[in-house]
Amino acid sequence: MMPITSNPCERAGSVSKEYCRKLRAGLTRLRVWIRSDYEAAFPDEHDQIAEAVREAEEAAWITPFPALFFPPLAHLKVQERLAQA
Repeated sequence: MMPITSNPCERAGSVSKEYCRKLRAGLTRLRVWIRSDYEAAFPDEHDQIAEAVREAEEAAWITPFPALFFPPLAHLKVQERLAQA
């Protein structure tokens, strides 16, 4: 069964390959920036931060606007993980 997605990059012909390449590159830059910011502040929580950011990115790709949803999801998930630690 194929997962439900609003991601335009997974729907055939909905957006250009160049758009998807730029979107993926932008999300990669965001991921690196968010992780490095949290890991600098909480170096002992590297694994928890990495997992939270990975989950947030995965969830963001299900939305029609992953670049919009990823940053707040990442911050929320990291904060939740750090509160549990």
